[in-house]
Amino acid sequence: MSYFKFINQNPRTLFGVVNYVQNEKKTDLTAMYGFGVNPESAFEEMDTVKKLWNQTDGRQYKHFMFSFDSDITLSQKVIMDIGREIGEYYANEYQILMVMHSNTNNIHIHYILNTVNMFTGKKFSITKRDMYNYKLYINKILQSYNLSLIELYDDNAQNDTSLDHAFE
Repeated sequence: MSYFKFINQNPRTLFGVVNYVQNEKKTDLTAMYGFGVNPESAFEEMDTVKKLWNQTDGRQYKHFMFSFDSDITLSQKVIMDIGREIGEYYANEYQILMVMHSNTNNIHIHYILNTVNMFTGKKFSITKRDMYNYKLYINKILQSYNLSLIELYDDNAQNDTSLDHAFE
């Protein structure tokens, strides 16, 4: 089954997470895409936006991941197309580095979102309802490719009202 996950406990800096997802043992340049950034200079460009808006404190990025079923038989081009469609949801306001990893049994795509809005300087915030709507959007994409859908709720988090602002 495919799944989508926000990664909340990531101890890496923005520089560290960009280096992690771009590790040449896990990916290559053909499996990277940037929304509002060049993948080869994503850290520098995201850092520039943060400095421009004087938003260098607090959460520096939001990391999320989409993982395909282990028996996926799609070409890299189609997988990247799906990945781009998923990433477009926030790409009108935020810089996002998208990187596909194919070094495990499950091909998966990492998204590193700059938490500073490119046009307003406001910080990224997401509620449970926003997360649910994003997952609905992802399922529409998956359905258009006749792929299995992701779960809309996280059983561990469903009754946890503290999650409403846990992603700010």
